[in-house]
Amino acid sequence: MDISGPEVWYNNLPNVTKYVITLIFLVTLLITCNLLNVVYILLDWNLIYYKYHIWRIFLNFLYVGKFSLSWVFFMSLFAQFSSSLEKNGIFTSPGSYLYFITIQCTFLSLISILFYWPRGYPFLGNSLLFAIIYYWSRREAWSHVSIYFFTVKGYQLPFALIFLHLIMGQSLWVDIMGLLSGHVYYFFREILPREGTIKKEET
Repeated sequence: MDISGPEVWYNNLPNVTKYVITLIFLVTLLITCNLLNVVYILLDWNLIYYKYHIWRIFLNFLYVGKFSLSWVFFMSLFAQFSSSLEKNGIFTSPGSYLYFITIQCTFLSLISILFYWPRGYPFLGNSLLFAIIYYWSRREAWSHVSIYFFTVKGYQLPFALIFLHLIMGQSLWVDIMGLLSGHVYYFFREILPREGTIKKEET
């Protein structure tokens, strides 16, 4: 009996990561089969503000392109780093990790206006992945990660990815938005409380 097949891998994913991956797959399938038009889920702050299309703040993250090698690569990275982060001790329950994802989606949708005024960036799934990777890199700073043909430490990973995307000619704004969002969460979740504790001890 094969104990390491796709079904076992899928069932072993933590809950929130599993549900997000499933939703991304279903949305991609619906769009590929022309059962859903991407126009209805892309981020557009004009429609959110004037037409109250609130769902766009969250649903835009569920489309990262049609089925392709890059789609598979995205799903692989998302499963790897989101699973690892969700299992990290700082998240005590699926609800706490879902809260983290919700905060990231909301903040990314908001800050994308600054980079892509006035509508925002249409699909922010890759930025969400980068935010997850960034926060993971803070939590697992000394873990070793292999990227293509070389190995880096956890805290180096976001910057190594930015460098790779730079030499590959890809836009860096998607990565920068994810890095910014992840760092803001890290700052308020860990750095600020830690500094407050130190100041209390000093007094």
